[in-house]
Amino acid sequence: MTAPMTPERRADIRDRVEAVERDGTAGEWAYLEGTDTVEVYPSDAATELVATVWGEAGSEEETALGRFIAAARRDVPDLLAEVERLRTEQTRLLAEVEDERRRRAAYVKGMRAGYDAEIDRLKRNGAVLIEQLGKVEAERDQARAALAEALDRRARDNVIAGRREAAALLDGRALLHFQVANALGCGVRFDRARIERAVAAHPAVRQALAELETSEVAA
Repeated sequence: MTAPMTPERRADIRDRVEAVERDGTAGEWAYLEGTDTVEVYPSDAATELVATVWGEAGSEEETALGRFIAAARRDVPDLLAEVERLRTEQTRLLAEVEDERRRRAAYVKGMRAGYDAEIDRLKRNGAVLIEQLGKVEAERDQARAALAEALDRRARDNVIAGRREAAALLDGRALLHFQVANALGCGVRFDRARIERAVAAHPAVRQALAELETSEVAA
């Protein structure tokens, strides 16, 4: 693979082409085959010799060289023009590629900025939700503690009330026994046998004891 043609090389070729045009040999060139030469002339001035190719008369090599020299008058300028056209096209394509690269870079940058903004928003919302969850859990724990305290207090109150009711029942039974004993003249000393005999002899006292026992069983 040959090295790219430098701008200096192109400039030298262009200078030589322009020099030929300034010397009055512009336009197409033609070649004439002689006995042992091929001569190249401007097409419109056959008397002005451009080049002479010496060789074997009628040989293919001699003819090819003459044709090459004659065609070079138009081939070289055409090739230079094609090179310039391709370089212009290359410059345009490179500019389009650069524009596309910049457009894609801007698009990616914008998308990344959008993603970053969305991630930040989700992070903020997540932090808010975590904070709210902490508050809900704290309220739940407070509610549990309050419920446990209320249940414990209610249980204590029920125990106390039960004890008071039991004490009241016991006090009522003892008072009734005391009253029966006094009524029967048994004295303060508790005498179950005498009370039972008194109960059997007094229906009213028997009914009062029955009602007291019924209330104790229901309790």
